[in-house]
Amino acid sequence: MAPALKDIDEHLYYSKQAIIYLGWILPRLKIKQLTPPGLNTKYNITAQLRADPLIFTDNLIPGAIRAVMNGIAEVSKLYKQFKAPFLCIASGVEKKADPFSPLDFEEQSPSLDKKVVYAEDMWHSVVYEEEIVGVSWHCAEWLKERI
Repeated sequence: MAPALKDIDEHLYYSKQAIIYLGWILPRLKIKQLTPPGLNTKYNITAQLRADPLIFTDNLIPGAIRAVMNGIAEVSKLYKQFKAPFLCIASGVEKKADPFSPLDFEEQSPSLDKKVVYAEDMWHSVVYEEEIVGVSWHCAEWLKERI
């Protein structure tokens, strides 16, 4: 499970409200996607992200963004109902998602099998961070214990 369980409410508040409103008025309008700063410690990552075939680079649709943002706003209300086993990755230098949401999730979930892996120097995008080696090891070990 990724760390982006809950958005940082104050982060780009007015921009997010504008997108939600635009998604309500013109849900199918296509807008150009911008790669937001602060996803990774490596500032030259934008070209690599755009070249990666697994990264979405097409135009964004405000209606879809609105649906995702509204869903994210509701997800923390469901922590107390989540009973399945889970492994959560928490970023120490998170810039896009609430860095405490994995800890809140672990604390509130009634699951008996739960773990949070904390990567102190990792930003938002684990795939392009050096910490991926350690995080991958923790994920593999967690899975091995359950197979």
